[in-house]
Amino acid sequence: ETSHMFIAGAVSGGVEAIVVHPFDTVKTRHQLFVGKNIGVVASLRALVREGGVPRLYRGLLPELCGMLPKSSAMYAGYDRTRQWLAANRPGMSSTQVAFVAGLVSGVPEAVTVTPFQVVKVRLQAREHLGRYAGPWDCLKQTLVTGGPTELWRGLGATLWRNCVWNAIYFATIDVIRHRVKSDPNDEKNDSPATTVAAGFFAGLLATAFNAPFDVAKSRIPSAVDTNPAGAPGQPPARRHLSR
Repeated sequence: ETSHMFIAGAVSGGVEAIVVHPFDTVKTRHQLFVGKNIGVVASLRALVREGGVPRLYRGLLPELCGMLPKSSAMYAGYDRTRQWLAANRPGMSSTQVAFVAGLVSGVPEAVTVTPFQVVKVRLQAREHLGRYAGPWDCLKQTLVTGGPTELWRGLGATLWRNCVWNAIYFATIDVIRHRVKSDPNDEKNDSPATTVAAGFFAGLLATAFNAPFDVAKSRIPSAVDTNPAGAPGQPPARRHLSR
């Protein structure tokens, strides 16, 4: 069953990355901008004017590369934790199990995805246009200026974001399943309509709670060292966007 969770996580993560990436680019631009943002549709149009349709998908490669392993790690972590809790904490309700398993699953997910997010955010940021030729150039410059640890810049915010989102999402799904099904433990016979509706509502609720952490997750990695790591007499100069 765990192997199925890995496969399901990889496939769903890849589809998600391709479908929502233009909106993710808008979201990142909005989070990094300190003034008043224009609307979503206007932002999409501005991105197309700025660099054509490909600009909507700038940063897709690291997003796609990171989505596959992070989704697999998250679902596998959730499944393993849920199985352990069911065997060792029989007094917990299914909603409590879902909440704790979701909370724990955010840890391997965040550790796995943070390096990819650092590269993605720096490619999407308007202030870094012209700095990077592409994903590999961004990765190279990040390693040169900050060393390997720079790839995990913002890990703390990503942990908060993923743990909070996963815990609320999976717990909400469980609550909805208990309210609409005669046998809430029968997950295999969920109707497509129930699955889509539950996932949509749970996603909205989880996003409302984790949005502040998501803003921090975008702003922290976007700060760039302007001096190579270890340059004699020149401590790294960072551009802080957390104002």
